[in-house]
Amino acid sequence: MAKKKDARQKRGPAEGGKGNRKGKVEPKRREPPSLLYPVVAIGVVAAGALFFNWLELLGRNAT
Repeated sequence: MAKKKDARQKRGPAEGGKGNRKGKVEPKRREPPSLLYPVVAIGVVAAGALFFNWLELLGRNAT
């Protein structure tokens, strides 16, 4: 005959207990500000356009 579990014994998730979640806190996911990505994208495009414009001016002056 199977032994009866001691009432003080921890029960896992399969036996209707919480399992090993004692004292565990879910890490909070911090969302970045919503305006950050479009501003960065516009900045990168503008910097690229200025860079290529500058390269073109350098090429014109060289000839």
